[in-house]
Amino acid sequence: MKDSSKSTHIELVYNGKRIRHDGDLICLTDLWKVSGQPSGKRDPRRWKEEAGKEFIDSVSQKLNVPTADIYKTTRGRGGASWGHWQIALAYAKYLSPELHIHVNEIYMRYQTGDITLADEIVDKVTPEQQERHATRTLGKVARNFLTETLSKHEVRGYGYMHCTNSTYKGLFGKNAKQLREERDLPARKNVRDHMNIIIDMIR
Repeated sequence: MKDSSKSTHIELVYNGKRIRHDGDLICLTDLWKVSGQPSGKRDPRRWKEEAGKEFIDSVSQKLNVPTADIYKTTRGRGGASWGHWQIALAYAKYLSPELHIHVNEIYMRYQTGDITLADEIVDKVTPEQQERHATRTLGKVARNFLTETLSKHEVRGYGYMHCTNSTYKGLFGKNAKQLREERDLPARKNVRDHMNIIIDMIR
């Protein structure tokens, strides 16, 4: 397993302690450690064979992948148990009431649109990602203003698409479909999310 510190820019931290992760896999052993290393069935290896087995099998079926792809164990010095983030969240809830509360609070903040959660996430990413996020947010604000204005002028249904294509043609000489083909984007992909705000506007 590759070093998770090199595979992502964002760190998972609980109570000031780092929890390693590698893509979709999170270190269950680290979760166990930050919760005080409770003994018995709360050990990730015991949990996998007993309380967690049914859930792990369900995630495997849902993702249509072998269990070995979503739950791994490394041996030797620094060895640990790793699980898909779905598994890690289930294990965290089983492991500790405090972790369970922590996970629930974050989920509720997300569902209720707590904007401070977005700020906390942005604070963890690289300056380049922060700039991209800011650019995309400004683009959404501008787009919402445009659609609101079009709506006031009785634009409906496909009319929004026609207005968007007219804008693209005026700026770039191509409609949305042609721009996707030029940038090798999938059909129906949002072209605005794949533009450089400076280069594309001065082209």
